[in-house]
Amino acid sequence: MFTCIRCKTIYDKYQQVCDNCAGIHTIVNTPVQSFYSTSSRKKFNSAKDLIGIHHDYRTIPGFEFLSNLATKVAFLLYGIQGSGKSIFALRFANVLSKLSKNDKVLFLAVEEGSKSSTIQKKLLDEKIDSDNLKIEDVGSYKDIPNVFFQSGAKHLFIDSVTDLNLSNKEMKTLSNLRKIVRGFFLFIVHCTKDENYKGDSSFGHFVDVKLRADEGKLFVEKNRFGMSHVAYTIFDIDKQQEENDSNSKVEIYGPNVISNVYFRQS
Repeated sequence: MFTCIRCKTIYDKYQQVCDNCAGIHTIVNTPVQSFYSTSSRKKFNSAKDLIGIHHDYRTIPGFEFLSNLATKVAFLLYGIQGSGKSIFALRFANVLSKLSKNDKVLFLAVEEGSKSSTIQKKLLDEKIDSDNLKIEDVGSYKDIPNVFFQSGAKHLFIDSVTDLNLSNKEMKTLSNLRKIVRGFFLFIVHCTKDENYKGDSSFGHFVDVKLRADEGKLFVEKNRFGMSHVAYTIFDIDKQQEENDSNSKVEIYGPNVISNVYFRQS
């Protein structure tokens, strides 16, 4: 039998990383007899003990609809293509990174690439300019812990975990990593045709807050810190459509004729 020395999770075989607390090399071989030793018997907490524990909470300016959040929170954000997932994530990361020097955010632009023109356009459109927000690329899941700790970040945003094809176990390990660094971890997930998020259905159980983006609006589907039924506006879809139509308009000049041609947006 094997036990994690940090969180006391029990395993039937050895593994390098604890699924529960994300501890690395914290799992050791433990004799079964030690579980029955009266000298090492666990002290159980009473309800009175637990309500006396102090927890830190914070409200993020401009994102009050998310309620008073703990200092270590995992978010799942999903929605169809073009619903505003990346825009919201970058906007949230930008505000979070400006709260203090310790609130450095690492944004992994897995889907679009950190140096892509589309990421640049989002940054310019949203006026995102925080020096405390780092945007990088990773090739696979195994690169994430090393890149994250090298960046010195406290918060981790991944766009998207679908593109990394994360397994149930990998998602849970990343989610639990927030408990060590006491930060916000936001995972973006693609949508299926029936508008459910792609990946293992248990992904939603690993997070504290589940958000759904739909046509420029954001809805809270789960929040362990207090539900909000107020829809957050990412962008005005009617105004965006007008801008798209304007941008797709081409004027054709000829000898005595000027005509307007419109291209349908895919």
